[in-house]
Amino acid sequence: MDTYLVVILAVMEINNCNCEVSESNLVTEIHQTIILMHSQNLVTQLHSCLKETIQTALSRYVKLDYLVKKTHTN
Repeated sequence: MDTYLVVILAVMEINNCNCEVSESNLVTEIHQTIILMHSQNLVTQLHSCLKETIQTALSRYVKLDYLVKKTHTN
């Protein structure tokens, strides 16, 4: 299963509940979920589950206007 597919599926679910999630939390949770899916044999081939790949996927979806990235000040 491709990391990009998992990322877009996760983002679609977040959009369905109209939530806002920090990018770092999202990347970490997707990464941990893919590893868990692999350990349960739900993902048989794990080639590109690096956090950097997940971040790249999110960035590309922002550039394609599939996502909106917001910046909040602390």
